[in-house]
Amino acid sequence: MMVNSRQLAECVATAMGKPPTSTAQHAKNLREAKGAKEEGVPLVTAGGRGRNAPTMSRKDAATLICAILGSDAVQDSVKTVEWMRDLKPEFHGYRFRRPYGRFWRIADVEIGIRPGHDVVEALARVLEFFDREAEYKTAFEGYRPASLDIYFRLYVEFPQRFVSLTFGVRRLVSAAWTYGRRLGLPDKQARWIEQDELREIAAITKPPSNELPKQTFD
Repeated sequence: MMVNSRQLAECVATAMGKPPTSTAQHAKNLREAKGAKEEGVPLVTAGGRGRNAPTMSRKDAATLICAILGSDAVQDSVKTVEWMRDLKPEFHGYRFRRPYGRFWRIADVEIGIRPGHDVVEALARVLEFFDREAEYKTAFEGYRPASLDIYFRLYVEFPQRFVSLTFGVRRLVSAAWTYGRRLGLPDKQARWIEQDELREIAAITKPPSNELPKQTFD
């Protein structure tokens, strides 16, 4: 399915259990990019209306999710995305619960998060991952695909501006990326989104099959 901005906002609101009105306002703020550093440049795909409305990408979906999770108020959409994109990324490596060292290349390549990716780019790769989830599971030889429990969690603390992204296959492997530094402020607030909601958003924003990148399993 190819979705426009309105449909994306509706999908994200439903998946995350957020009010449709405020989610649509976040999307509008990002399209108009009021107060953005690069004046006049929208933070999500923008263009015509109605039949001419542009198709929203996985990166657009990730941007909207980040705006919702990190904003104290709906008018903060743009500055929230800006500070999230400015956070310094740090990858903390893969941890294998048992000697599954031969799986490290699968874990790295198939998720697709790179050292220089900011929060929005990393989350977009996670949404893309769900297109390949079944194939990813079958790459773990000796395990039934249905028995593998894959999880993700994007966790945002504000106003101190700290974000973490965790991934794992339960009882096999886990990984973590952090953005910014946790300062331990007593007045911090936190919001998060996990694999079930992300999987739902990924499904509604999936591009046509002929546009999906080809993957290899080494």
